Amino acid sequence: MFSWVTAVTITPLICKYFLKQKDPKDSGPAKDPYAGAFFQVYKKLLVAAIRFRYITIGAVVGVFVLSLIGFGFVKTMFSRPLRGLSSSSKSTSPKDTGYRTPPKSSKRPKSI
Repeated sequence: MFSWVTAVTITPLICKYFLKQKDPKDSGPAKDPYAGAFFQVYKKLLVAAIRFRYITIGAVVGVFVLSLIGFGFVKTMFSRPLRGLSSSSKSTSPKDTGYRTPPKSSKRPKSI
């Protein structure tokens, strides 16, 4: 509950302080945020991927198949191998008693 209250109250307050917006009247004409070198290279990569879409899809499927094959070589280190049912119980009741039969040592409540 405390985590939720923090997320709803304090996080927006901190964002207000760190993400202050500039007044559009002071800055003059707006700059293109995608004019940088990173976005230009990324745009060229996307245009090439769309132009050669069948090669791109084939490469993605190929990498996926290779990852499935490679995953078969990973050793099982974090879990033990599953051998049938993993739970068991040991009963110490006499041979002919069922689960509905109360033990002889138990006392029955007196009738009212």
